[in-house]
Amino acid sequence: AFRLDPYAADTSPTKIRAHFESLHPRDFGYRYDAEEALARTAALSAVRISDLSLRLETYTSKGSARTERSPDVVFDHTESVFVDVAVVPSPRASGKVSFNVLGNVAGNRLDRIFYETRGIVSPIPGTTEATDAETVARERLAIYKAEFSIDQPDFTLDGYYRTGHYHWGDEGDFFGLYPEANYGPNLDRYNGDAPFGMVVAGKGALDGAKVAFGPQLYWGANPALIAKYRVTVGDVAITAMHQEDIAAGSTVTTSTAIPEPVARKSTLHLQTQFGKLQVGIGGIFSSPQKVGEEFTWTRETTGGYQGSGYDVLSDEIKWADTLGGKAKIVYDDGPFRFYLQGAAKGLAANGGPDSTITLTRWSLKESGRGNQVNGLAGVALQLGNFQLAPNFLYQKPLIGPMPAIADGFDGATNTYRKGFKPRNFLDDAFAVLDNRETVAGELLVVYDPTPGTWYGAWDREAREDARFAGSLDFVYRHQPTSRDSTVGFLANGTPFGFPASPPAHDTWDLTGTWVTNPGGTWNLSGTLFLGEGQARGEDARLVTRYGGTLRLLYDNALLTSSLAFDDWGPYDYHRDFNLTYPLQWYVDASYGLRRPLLEHLGTRFGMRFQLRTLDESSEGYVPDPLDPGAQGTEYEIGTYVHMSL
Repeated sequence: AFRLDPYAADTSPTKIRAHFESLHPRDFGYRYDAEEALARTAALSAVRISDLSLRLETYTSKGSARTERSPDVVFDHTESVFVDVAVVPSPRASGKVSFNVLGNVAGNRLDRIFYETRGIVSPIPGTTEATDAETVARERLAIYKAEFSIDQPDFTLDGYYRTGHYHWGDEGDFFGLYPEANYGPNLDRYNGDAPFGMVVAGKGALDGAKVAFGPQLYWGANPALIAKYRVTVGDVAITAMHQEDIAAGSTVTTSTAIPEPVARKSTLHLQTQFGKLQVGIGGIFSSPQKVGEEFTWTRETTGGYQGSGYDVLSDEIKWADTLGGKAKIVYDDGPFRFYLQGAAKGLAANGGPDSTITLTRWSLKESGRGNQVNGLAGVALQLGNFQLAPNFLYQKPLIGPMPAIADGFDGATNTYRKGFKPRNFLDDAFAVLDNRETVAGELLVVYDPTPGTWYGAWDREAREDARFAGSLDFVYRHQPTSRDSTVGFLANGTPFGFPASPPAHDTWDLTGTWVTNPGGTWNLSGTLFLGEGQARGEDARLVTRYGGTLRLLYDNALLTSSLAFDDWGPYDYHRDFNLTYPLQWYVDASYGLRRPLLEHLGTRFGMRFQLRTLDESSEGYVPDPLDPGAQGTEYEIGTYVHMSL
């Protein structure tokens, strides 16, 4: 069937029909019989080792005098073994678990947080005392990931631990209660335990019902139960959802996934189709636990509280603040497609992120947080092999951020007057964060001469078959006001709210991507980026960053590299505390027994090189009083052999 070239000049509907009419299933029956025999043989082994992977790595590192790293050459090594066990007790049930066993773990890595870090004997945060050796010993063996699936006549049951899952946005989850949970290398980078849970989906009379339950259904989630029921009445699809947080989450491994206070959420969504026009409308009821919580807010005035220029007022969350509504229309047909969307959500009406794809791969989306009104509009215009797609966003909080007001003491009246600081979502009823006042525009331009392999696919590096395809995405955010403070966490995992936030400032990002297939077994892809952004913490320094990545594949050889200038470091806390490096350069060259497919590299051996320079804004920099502008340099050279079945 796939021998027909859909892009050939002579391919027509008549040729397509003739091609498929010439195919007869009986001609391929012998292949089916052979595959069935192999399948029956595989079913005889209910328990088997499905994969075995051995990773042997060495690291040599050195730092200059302007760094905390040793100026002497330091050598260390890591041994890590992965054993995957598959269990198939019946044709309707299967499971898989992957175990990781550690040998030595290198302690001289430049990027010092990685999956095997759990096996390093390190000082207890805040002390010079080493981690209990017994605690480290228990971490030598860990469950890396696990999943299972049970298929019954009335339901299916799927479970996952550190194995990604898709979102429910295309099934009526209009407010993002059950977002996508595919985190790629970040899950190992921070040693996260998400997602962790199970999903029951009904069949037959229970068709349309789904229930998800678990300790962390997505990264940063509280232990929760999320139920969904979707039914079609006439031409209208009706979806009802309910989320019940059972307890407060306690695991914190990254500042971008810190559990928010326990909440209860319910949503209702109605969707119908008028020809090529899709119309959806929905409502949300969220966080009734916050009703009655007090909060302060300000309004500008002359003089004001302690001469700050603000009146400070006190109020409390009301039932109306837990409600929100949203509407969306999408026209999807032909070369001109568009969408319109608007929402109004009360102070506590928090939903989740929008994981869906509307028309094309836009990066500018609404914030799922409450306390805002917003509107979005976008057009995807097809001009031959080019797609021109402008996108616009307007959002404004109902109550703006809390400014920082210092404490005061009136000596004449001997009166102390307390100060105020920006809110954060842990200590306050709500916070103005990604829902800050914003007027934003995006222009996405895509060149894709082979639309059968959609360029917006997440795995385009492996799937895209064009000689050349690429995109250019420019996003500008006008942010006339500041925001409240974000939440970070200490070395011992304790979260805290930053005492301040950066000032109001516009930000922008320009990102270019491409994939080329020049012929044979060559494949070249990469990205380029340029932008101006703010820290997530309180530091006011604006960061202008630029760089790119490159991935070159020839037969079984793979070269990857990334180069970044004046960019944040590789971990979330670098952007929290505005820690940047003048130069960051990574190179990895390897050869394997088979052609790699995305992150599935198979048996390979290779070398890595990492170099970065440090200045006064970098982590690990040691200033020189005699030469304040002197930069530091540190590098790492690694070798590795990865053996895999």
